[in-house]
Amino acid sequence: MVTPLVRLFSPLLAFSLWLLPVALVRASAQVLAPRSAIQHVTLAASAASPVAATGGRVTLLLDVTPGRDVHVYAPGAKDFIQTTLTISPQARLTIGKPEYPKPELVLDPLLHERIPEYTKTFRIAQPVMLSPAVKSPEDVTVSGVLGYQACDDKMCYPPSSASVTWTVKVK
Repeated sequence: MVTPLVRLFSPLLAFSLWLLPVALVRASAQVLAPRSAIQHVTLAASAASPVAATGGRVTLLLDVTPGRDVHVYAPGAKDFIQTTLTISPQARLTIGKPEYPKPELVLDPLLHERIPEYTKTFRIAQPVMLSPAVKSPEDVTVSGVLGYQACDDKMCYPPSSASVTWTVKVK
């Protein structure tokens, strides 16, 4: 014999049993999302000059904007994962050393020391030299990876990386 209480809750129980797998699928989709899906920064790639001469130098620019209330660590931040731009090697390119802007020295309330950070949009300048083997009219695609760790006032997120590409026209 089924009690009135069981009759009352059986539709709710059936709905709950249906909803549980849906909730688990949604939760696992968020947990299994690739790390690069949550960037905490936006990137804008450009070149100081969109056209380069054969055998010439071009400066690639990368504007990095941390999210709201987010910072990333700058070069010189000891014991932290520093922001780095790494260009993929190519036989027809000579890659120079990236130039990072002067960071802010932010006082860390827990460590009581000033740490170099970027909290606003900053620009990395990456010089590259084109080989004389690169002929006009040709487009050269340069790819790289920005490595960084983003933090906010409450936590630091896992280290992340973002791919970036530039296309340089050769005249």
